[in-house]
Amino acid sequence: MNIKLIIAYDGTHYAGWQRLKDKKSIQGKIEETLTQLLEEPIEIIGAGRTDAGVHAMGQVANFKTVKKVDPKKLKTDLNHYLPADIRVLAAEKADPRFHARHNATVKHYRYNIQQDIVLPFERDYSVQAEKQLDLDAMQKAANILIGKHDFTSFTNVKIGKKSPEKTIEDIFVSEEEGQITIDFFGDGFLYHMVRKIVSTLLAVGYGELSFLEVRRILDAKNRSEVPGLAPAKGLFLVQVMYNDEDDA
Repeated sequence: MNIKLIIAYDGTHYAGWQRLKDKKSIQGKIEETLTQLLEEPIEIIGAGRTDAGVHAMGQVANFKTVKKVDPKKLKTDLNHYLPADIRVLAAEKADPRFHARHNATVKHYRYNIQQDIVLPFERDYSVQAEKQLDLDAMQKAANILIGKHDFTSFTNVKIGKKSPEKTIEDIFVSEEEGQITIDFFGDGFLYHMVRKIVSTLLAVGYGELSFLEVRRILDAKNRSEVPGLAPAKGLFLVQVMYNDEDDA
């Protein structure tokens, strides 16, 4: 039986989604809980491998079990035994071929920036802008990155055999009552790619970098070209999308 989960979590106190030896991870905590509930070893597959400190509003995962599972009861049981910073929003039976990562067509990430004061209860989920941001310039810079490109400049690790080509469908920079959000829609993202892009857009917004320089950085395919790495705490995996025939 193949079970699909939609999961929300606060990544503040975790080493990321991916299971790591001797470190607390989201995947590890959910697998541990499922293994206890179902009394069999369970391995889950996540759509996105979020980094340490990154949050999720709609992570998707799946796992297979030999047991006959009632998804509704499983959701209730998981939320009873999981820590309060991990919640299962939905559980349902999936097609045996469904794979949370391989079948994903679009991932939506959002980065939160506060132009004004970051309130105490928002400090783990938003980044304080250093000064007034030029949102128009940031959007112009973002538009350069839309499409299929080699994003080598926007990752922190050597690519190796993994293709550096990714397709960004859209990037939207918006503001409402001092809360700036940058929304990314793409088929996939390299390690630290979103946070490196955010760091670049912030440099443009602060006037430290011309939006036209973003084209040069992209074309350089050089990891040292990008100015810094935006903090993890402002980043959320909002939603993972699938074709109807895959998401059954």
